[in-house]
Amino acid sequence: MALFQQANGSPLPSHGMNEALRTPVHEATVWQPSSAMSSFSTTEAVETLIESVLSQKSSRKRKRPTRSVTEELEDILPSSPIPTPTPSRRHRFDYSPSPSPLPSPSTASEESSYEKETCKKSDVLLLPVKASTFNRALRVMSGLPVASRAARQAERREKPRERPPVWAESRQELCEALPYYRSFQSGLYMHSKVTFGYLLEAFPAPRDAWASNGRVIISHGGGQCICPKLPNGKQGPPVLQADQSRSDARVDALLTAAERRTPIVLIAGEGYKELPWNLDCAYVVLGWYWISYTWVEAEPAYKGTKPPSGRDYFHRIKIRFDWVGSQGDPWWDSEIPVSPLPVNQLSSTPRRPCRISSSKEAAEMIATFDGFTCPTCDSQSPRIYIEGPICVHPSCPAFFLLLTPLGLLPIPPTFTLTLCPSFLLPQKTPEGVNRLPYEVGPPGPVEDWPEADEGGLGGAGEKTLWRGWVCSECGRANCRYRWEVWECQACGNSTAQLNASHQVPLCRLTDLRDTFLGDAAMRHSTGLSASLTVSRELGAVVAIYELPEAGKIYHIMPFDKEYATELFYEYQREATSKPWFQRRSLKSTTVKGSLLAQHFAFNSGVPYKYIVDTLSTPFDESPACVTKAVERITSSVATVLGEEYQFNEILSVCYREGQKMGYHDDGEPGLGPVVASLSLGSSAIMSFRPKPGEKQRGNTDVALNITLSHGDFMIMEGHEIQRKYHHRVVPQGFRIAATARRISEPPAKPDIQVKAGVDAEDTGEVEYDDVVESCLGPDLSRPVLDPSRYSSKELPQLPPLRSISDHTLLPRRTPIQHPYPYQPP
Repeated sequence: MALFQQANGSPLPSHGMNEALRTPVHEATVWQPSSAMSSFSTTEAVETLIESVLSQKSSRKRKRPTRSVTEELEDILPSSPIPTPTPSRRHRFDYSPSPSPLPSPSTASEESSYEKETCKKSDVLLLPVKASTFNRALRVMSGLPVASRAARQAERREKPRERPPVWAESRQELCEALPYYRSFQSGLYMHSKVTFGYLLEAFPAPRDAWASNGRVIISHGGGQCICPKLPNGKQGPPVLQADQSRSDARVDALLTAAERRTPIVLIAGEGYKELPWNLDCAYVVLGWYWISYTWVEAEPAYKGTKPPSGRDYFHRIKIRFDWVGSQGDPWWDSEIPVSPLPVNQLSSTPRRPCRISSSKEAAEMIATFDGFTCPTCDSQSPRIYIEGPICVHPSCPAFFLLLTPLGLLPIPPTFTLTLCPSFLLPQKTPEGVNRLPYEVGPPGPVEDWPEADEGGLGGAGEKTLWRGWVCSECGRANCRYRWEVWECQACGNSTAQLNASHQVPLCRLTDLRDTFLGDAAMRHSTGLSASLTVSRELGAVVAIYELPEAGKIYHIMPFDKEYATELFYEYQREATSKPWFQRRSLKSTTVKGSLLAQHFAFNSGVPYKYIVDTLSTPFDESPACVTKAVERITSSVATVLGEEYQFNEILSVCYREGQKMGYHDDGEPGLGPVVASLSLGSSAIMSFRPKPGEKQRGNTDVALNITLSHGDFMIMEGHEIQRKYHHRVVPQGFRIAATARRISEPPAKPDIQVKAGVDAEDTGEVEYDDVVESCLGPDLSRPVLDPSRYSSKELPQLPPLRSISDHTLLPRRTPIQHPYPYQPP
């Protein structure tokens, strides 16, 4: 919306410095010049003052004595008061970025038809001066303080003596270890419209602040932002492309938290520029905060964005967070470690923070600040900015206009607003907010796990067993990357070791059910055909699905599954005896830090160009259950296909509850035409879908779904299946799968190629295929080392581990007791 309006009430166009501003306001309300200025028109005053500022700069260059701009202004303005005349027109001010001629006709032709209809040359004052010069003159005219750079932001402090209660090196560690923050891509974590965690990271907004040594934090609502491309091709800072409003669920959750005084855990990332010290890790948990005030600012519309009709700015929601006093002093500002509050153990689902008792109290302004009454809308607003009172109510005609001795003035985009020191003073924590629902450091894993998945307490296959944990020794938030134990990747501390008694009985798997011929579902429009046969030799029903011009899928459903049950228990015993099964590192451009796969894997035989960073163990060194699985798969394939097929590699994968493998193909170079697998434990739905064409956007529909039950075999025959189709496996519970392949030309060393990105649903599912391979780099962290395969002289030297507690380097445990993925600092 234009800054000023014409005499007929229609707004003037947006141009130059006014691109960011204004709602139309009534002249009688807004234009209230001081008595000293009343004998001059605004145009004359600005022209004269600008000449004074420019002459002052010129005199400074010639080293001649100069007078202050204020003194020049006193000579310009009459000293005797003159009655204030009734204005007949409001003028808007424009400037050029540097002394230059007036805009050319080509520039003027870019104005919209709306601007052409409402603009007259007499309505606009074009000032061929720099924006900084005009802003300085405007400050002098309005009696405003000289703009100062925020020294508060530039000030750097010494690193805290105390380590944070919780810290992490990746986004995944936060999401898996902390129940109050499980958002892989959003800065806000909410559940059922309740805000639990808020991340301070990159993507700042104007006037974000770290005040009172972190006891007051000014931030903003999320969403509606883009990062435009700069002329040099680089990505620019985030700008709004639409209003932030309550219609956005994230903004609504924050505003609701302010109304209800819901305490929120704040997390800071190393990209948070307001932090007065440099982090030695990727993320730290700051502590509990409450929202004491929210308001709306007018943010200029960036070139290429389209603001709402009638104005040239967007609404930006600003949030003020205050430290919850019952925690004591913040850990970074205290000589004594913060004492944890006694709470019950956290479940895998965060609890709702307690609400305040009075809804009337929630509707009132949460904190009392030095404020003023807007002369236009008679509403109360706090004094937020040093430059003067500004109404922050969007419904007010004078919204975000600066109240000065000259009256209400628009704020140019380059005009610096500074937060008022009194507004940044800490507020007293309300009594209801002091009752915090839980600690920021969740309790560690329980030593004695029940044998089955009952009541959400966690059996050997339940999701609570593969979620992350916070190390009690160093505070590091860790992902559960080893099957048999929780181990800290920073200090090596381990807990809750599983043993042979921690097994999931087959009878306790609630999703263990019989299917009718695999419960297959086909999309006939894709040209699939199916047939059934009974193999007396195998004692099984075999369903055959032919994919047009690709190959065949064989689903073998044996009648006798005793051998499968024995393998199921033997795999579990071996998994707890040594660190065979681990979650390996992927790489994603959409998630900060390392990203572990959503399954525990162990590869045997020749090296395999797998999607994750893994090593292979020879068959003669692998557990007996692996060789037994290879023998069973080889026998079944020979019976069904009618020819011997020798596999030289097998990948064993354990899925706990909630884990899965996204769409992918097995089309790695050197792979044979036959891929076969054995399913153990809970059933799983295996899906096939055609790969999208080169010009096709989005994913194709699923062509075939089959349900793999306990003891079932699956065979894919044909190279073209991997070239033309993707497949995925979604277990319905605790499941173990063994997939055998024939690799003709194994590489000399693992050539890891990442083909992964984070699922759009932020569930942590990883999808990988040849289509997105070019989007991500091929470099991964170095492979996990197996000390049994190296002599002491050959063992590569890794960089020392970093400690955040004392900001020094810790010696790595020698010798390496267990292989585990290590991400260098």
